[in-house]
Amino acid sequence: MIRILHIISSLTIDSGVASFVMNYYRNIDRNEVQFDFLYFVKLDKELLNEIKRLGGNVYFVNKPSLKHILKTYWEFDKFFKNNACKYIAVHLHEVYLVHFIKHFCKKYSIKYLITHAHTTKYSDNPKNALRNKIMCLGLNHTATNYFACSKAAGEFYYGKRAVEKGLVKVIPNAIDLKKYKFSQVVREKVRKTLNIEDKFVVGHIGRMAPQKNQKFLLKIFADVRKENSKAVLLIIGDGPLRNDLENEITRLKLKDSVILLGVRNDVPELLMAMDVFVLPSLFEGLGIVAIEAQATGLKCILSENVPKEVDCGICEFVSLNTYIRSWSNCILKNDKSLLNYKLLDLYSIESASKKIESIYLNLL
Repeated sequence: MIRILHIISSLTIDSGVASFVMNYYRNIDRNEVQFDFLYFVKLDKELLNEIKRLGGNVYFVNKPSLKHILKTYWEFDKFFKNNACKYIAVHLHEVYLVHFIKHFCKKYSIKYLITHAHTTKYSDNPKNALRNKIMCLGLNHTATNYFACSKAAGEFYYGKRAVEKGLVKVIPNAIDLKKYKFSQVVREKVRKTLNIEDKFVVGHIGRMAPQKNQKFLLKIFADVRKENSKAVLLIIGDGPLRNDLENEITRLKLKDSVILLGVRNDVPELLMAMDVFVLPSLFEGLGIVAIEAQATGLKCILSENVPKEVDCGICEFVSLNTYIRSWSNCILKNDKSLLNYKLLDLYSIESASKKIESIYLNLL
């Protein structure tokens, strides 16, 4: 059995990267490949308990900081000195740390360093974006293996030529499709619980942060309400902009028609209760929530900044520079597009987990 060290900022239920890693971890052959985790921001006890149950270890270090560079260095050095011998590879999900982590891999003889691009932007914070861009210089000559969640993410971080040459492996943000198989019984039960039985339900899932563009979503929904008074908006997620969004809901007089559900662990069921899914993101590495939505049969209205790879036949892409009415018209129209199950199967965790397992084992 080999062990892979995953370096990730947070291990939380609402983290897309953590969800990606955990989906694979649950489905690989753990007699062949085991995961350990090094995190430095936040940890959910629920995930900690699951990782331990699956045979993994979780370690904490303080968040890397240029301001406290010596403290940061010694803390990471201590971790690798004590643990490096366990690992054949480091799988780095915080790509901007590539040079920093490469140093410890070399110092403590970890042969493989995998970088994994999960977005098509360095950060939604301009200051952090500039810092991360500088820290990613020379990325293509630093790691040993390059992963990306989509072709677009791969081209952004590693360059179009690297993707075309096959130097970048696209690892799909795969899901357990069986969990998302539509059920009319579940739909009716959830709608009754939420008291939205006779409503036209617009849905959205996303961390309340600038990337997800939820203030724009509220403006779109306000226009939808003008055309359909029975429309309601379900927003699943939480984050730093929650208060701003609550104020915007009040300003737009939408308090009676917007339901903020927070972080949930029953996402498949909630998706089944919706009539259309909307994701107006400023950028996305892939947009796994759109895959999840389509797996339940939901039509998806997405910004043009979401990679086209996400489309399984029932997506419509709309420019963020067009009129709000264009978005509301797409949401309200009765679309007869059919789900392409062959494309959807590309995101099946059962087959995708075998692919990444094989990649790890071939490092031997």
